[in-house]
Amino acid sequence: MDELSIEHKRIWVKGLMIDCPLGTPVDDCPARDLRTLPIEKRMIAVDTMTPEQVEEVIVHHKKCLKERKDS
Repeated sequence: MDELSIEHKRIWVKGLMIDCPLGTPVDDCPARDLRTLPIEKRMIAVDTMTPEQVEEVIVHHKKCLKERKDS
């Protein structure tokens, strides 16, 4: 699979900022606190993240999904 562009990664993270894909976020979820902000501010927060921060959120969520699926 081709590597996603930073624009596509930001779109993915914006979706994660709307709600946890599994319903209830874990305590160490990097999106947990941001989800308390108004939606517009969440989107601005994602737009101002560095590519490394975006990648960090994605890596965390992939790991979390796998761990929760396997348990």
